[in-house]
Order: sequence, then C-alpha cells, then structure tokens
Amino acid sequence: MMRSLLCFLVICVYSMSTLAKPRTLDRLILEINGKSYSQRQMEVYQALRTIAAGEPSDKGLPGPDTWSSAIDSFRVEMMIYINIENDAEKMEKLPVDSKAIRQVQEKLEALVATDDKWRDFHRRYSISDREVTEHLIRMFKVQAYLESRGRPATPGQGVSTGYRKIDVTESWFVTLFHATPHRLYDRARSYQVIEPLGG
Repeated sequence: MMRSLLCFLVICVYSMSTLAKPRTLDRLILEINGKSYSQRQMEVYQALRTIAAGEPSDKGLPGPDTWSSAIDSFRVEMMIYINIENDAEKMEKLPVDSKAIRQVQEKLEALVATDDKWRDFHRRYSISDREVTEHLIRMFKVQAYLESRGRPATPGQGVSTGYRKIDVTESWFVTLFHATPHRLYDRARSYQVIEPLGG
C-alpha cells in the first residue's frame, strides 16, 4: 500500500514538472563589438529612457507593442556608447549631468510609488539604485555626445536639459553603424516575458 502511494506521488510530481511551462529567466538579445546585452538590461534601460525623454510612462514598460522599436533604440544608443567607451579621452571629456540623473531617479521613484505596473516591474527585476545610476550614466554620456555634435534637444520634453533624439540617417551615424560589428540573437525580435529569479 505504502509502495503504491509513493509510486503514485512520484508519477504526479513528474507529470506536473513536465507540464509546467519553463520560465525564461533572461536571454541574450544583442551583441555589439563582442559585448552581449540581455533582455533584462534592455528593458530596464528602455524604462529609464522613456522617463528621461518625457514619453508616456506606459511606453517604457516591456510588451509586444513597443518591442521592435525598443530594441532598435537600445541598439543605436549602445552602439554610440561603445564607441565613446572605446575612446578614453572622449569618455573623460563628455560630462554627465548629475541634475538630469537625479530627476530621472526621482520620477522613477514616483512611478514605483504610485503605479502598480511600474511597482511590479521594479520588484520583479529587483532593480537597484546602483543599476539605475549606471544605466543613466551611459544614457547621458550618449546625450552629451549628441550635444557635442550639435544635435539640439527636443524642446519641452524630458528632463530639464531636454532629450536629444538620434537621426539614424545622418552620415556620421550611418558610418558608425556599418563600422561597428553587431548582431541580434535568434528570435530577439520576438517578445518574450522573462521572469528573473527573485521576481
């Protein structure tokens, strides 16, 4: 009797484990110049970028509707950042606006405090203050670079300094795009819900 019960329990546990949908903890979606980026990194960066650019807050949260444009904007900004990072002199000369960083951090805190979707996103991804700061430094280095190229800020949007959009048809960017090795990983263009550990 005990043996039959034990056998039945083992079969039940095995059946449940095979029927359970596997969790995607994270996945690599992009490689630029030998450096890989994960979906989680991109989603956190995109959320912060939405706040910095003064766009509607729901546009920053991951989802199938905004996925393709989010990947494209992330790839463009990371290509610029990697080229800045590879030039120590340029990296040092480009200032980071600490006021702009503080503004984005405060707006993120306000969204997490008042919006259930943002609170869930922040909790699920266990986003740390350090991670937010690191992403914003990258973002504002790119912004400083665009400013140094004479790219004007979009008036009335984003943080007090404005937010510069990138025109991917400009010759300097087309040259950079073709000179920088990059690729999207398989199925990167298909949106997947990821469930990081601790989420």
